[in-house]
This record gives sequence, C-alpha cells and structure tokens, in this order.
Amino acid sequence: MDDLSNKALAGLLVVAIVVSLAGTVVSLDKLGRLRLGLFATGLAVNTPVTAGTASVTIEQEATANLSDATVTFDQGVVVAASPYAYLDTNGNNTNWNGSATQDAMEVVNDGNVNLNITVKASKNSTAFICEGENFLIDCGRNTTQKFVPNFSFWADLNESNGSLGDPDSCGGASFQGTGSFFKGGNRTNPREFTNSTNEYVACENLSPSAGIDRFVIEFAINIPDDAQGTKNNTITITARSTA
Repeated sequence: MDDLSNKALAGLLVVAIVVSLAGTVVSLDKLGRLRLGLFATGLAVNTPVTAGTASVTIEQEATANLSDATVTFDQGVVVAASPYAYLDTNGNNTNWNGSATQDAMEVVNDGNVNLNITVKASKNSTAFICEGENFLIDCGRNTTQKFVPNFSFWADLNESNGSLGDPDSCGGASFQGTGSFFKGGNRTNPREFTNSTNEYVACENLSPSAGIDRFVIEFAINIPDDAQGTKNNTITITARSTA
C-alpha cells in the first residue's frame, strides 16, 4: 500500500511539474505579446505628424565707403625757370620744391553686390588750378605746355607704399587675375577732369568679397609757374549696383 502510494505521488509530482512548465510557457508567451504591444505603441507616438519651414529674405545693399575722404597736396612753389610743376598723390613730384604727397583715396565695397564706381569733380582743371585768378592772364599764360593746368585721376591697386587696395578688385571675383576693369587710366595716362558735369568711371564690378573689395583713387595736378593761392575742389564718388 505504501509502494502504491509512493508511485502515485511520484506520478502526481510529474504531472504537477508538467503543468507548472506549461503555465510558464503560457506566461512567457503572454508577456512577449504584451511587450510587443508596448513597442508598437511607442513607434506610433514618435511618428511626425506635420512639417515646418524656415525662411529669410536678404535685401541687396549697394554701399561704398572712403577710408580717407580728403587729399591734401603739400604746399610749395614751382621751381624757378620751370613752366609748370607736376604733383601726384603717389609720391611723385617734378619741378616742385615742396615735399612728396602720399595721400590717395581708398574706396571699399561694404555692401553685398558688385558696384560700378564713378568720380566727378566740382571744378575742371582750369577752374581748380587757377581758382581766384584770371586764366591766361594771371594764371596759365604759357599755353604751349599741353598739361598746364591739369587735374586728373586714375584708379590703382595700391599706393606706392603698398598699404592700400586689393589686386584685381575691379572686375569682381569672376575676373580675378585679370585686373582689366580699372577704367581710370594709370599714372602715365590719367583721366583729366575736363568739365564739372561728367562722371568718369573709375572701377567696374567692384566685388563685395573680402580680399578683392577695395581699390585706390590717385590724383595728379599740373601747376603753372604763375599760379598762387589755396585751391579747393570737391570730389564726388558714386557707387551703383551692377545687379
């Protein structure tokens, strides 16, 4: 009786273990389905429901500035027996007993578009150099000298000391390396202010990009030996967008 009882208990124990294992499998299966349900719910929450945009409008700005708005030639007198004296802002003097002048105007493109730069003088060569005097009577009697009197300008990369201007600034970035857009002549062939109404092009397509956004305007005068007094002229520099 005891043996049968022990065998029966063993059988029941095996059954209990099987039932217990089966219950574990069911529980794990339910737990797995529960986790899968939570994971799927998380994906739905993270899905974008709409889209936004960011925008900005940048206006064109045509702005040019002068680093030095005043040019002053050093005072002096025409050397005796010379019909005229030549002076320029790049430090060159001929037949002049005053000091050399190093005082050009530097134009800088501070905007964001390419610019055309023009130059205009309020007085032409004669009215400037012989201001307050009678032309051909008290000033400039020697008309055989082709450059007397004369007031001219030219556009350049830099002053002779190399402190101003950028190489190839006139022409813009696409023309970098050419330097062919300086329209103000050069020291050996400057552009004369023949009247007070003309605007003379000094630079085309001045770039707004750093390193090629500035150039120098140099000035030259020829003074007859009979001129005297203090002379003044107003220079107007205009910047216009090429866009």
